[in-house]
Amino acid sequence: MSRPWARSILSYRRGAYALGWGHERLTISFDLREALAEMRADGLLKLEPRPHPYGPSIVPDRASELLKRLHGRVSDRYAAQVNFVTADLGGKGVAELERLASALYVNETRGVTGGVEQRARTLVELKPHISGSDAGAAVEAVDQMMQRSRALVVKGAA
Repeated sequence: MSRPWARSILSYRRGAYALGWGHERLTISFDLREALAEMRADGLLKLEPRPHPYGPSIVPDRASELLKRLHGRVSDRYAAQVNFVTADLGGKGVAELERLASALYVNETRGVTGGVEQRARTLVELKPHISGSDAGAAVEAVDQMMQRSRALVVKGAA
């Protein structure tokens, strides 16, 4: 599916951009930092301080409203997809997001096929700090999300 506004950015583990395998970690983190810096410079995003021990939140800035007005149809076209992601992932913490991102990585990038147990074992091999039961739950959750997301393919987007 083509997403004219999308960038390929992974979610990361603890701290600033800690998920990645091998040399990909640096490339992805620099891409993310660059994208965020560009959006801040354009007035689309700003940092909002949060109390200790949390870091700042990234929130929309003044120019984001203009962008919404100018390109509202694009965002309207993908509203169901955005709502799906925010509903499924918005309330999750860093550790759970890491497990889900890693399970998706095992499925999509590593191409591991087979049942939940086999994919969970692969996930634990990659991320030994994740328990087998948590890995299995993450694989099952990603399978369910992928199944539900099939209904969200935008017609005519290539």
